[in-house]
Amino acid sequence: MNPSFSQKTGYSPRKTKIKPPSVHQSSSGMNIPWNILLPIIGIIAVVIFCWIFREEITNFLMQLLTWVIVILVIIFIVKWFIFPKKK
Repeated sequence: MNPSFSQKTGYSPRKTKIKPPSVHQSSSGMNIPWNILLPIIGIIAVVIFCWIFREEITNFLMQLLTWVIVILVIIFIVKWFIFPKKK
């Protein structure tokens, strides 16, 4: 090729070979966005799990709340007997 040709047109042939891409796409032609899909699947699984075991979860939370209330009442009564209010 003539050097004056590249000066006139601004085109010069490539001096290095074309490198193959370092990351290859899957052969199916469709990439699944796993970073978005996995959290959605996880949330759906948790909701389904809670729906299936809603009765057991409700009973457990009611029993837990009952025990918390009983323990708080006992602590309040013990504190009141140990440290009575002075008049």
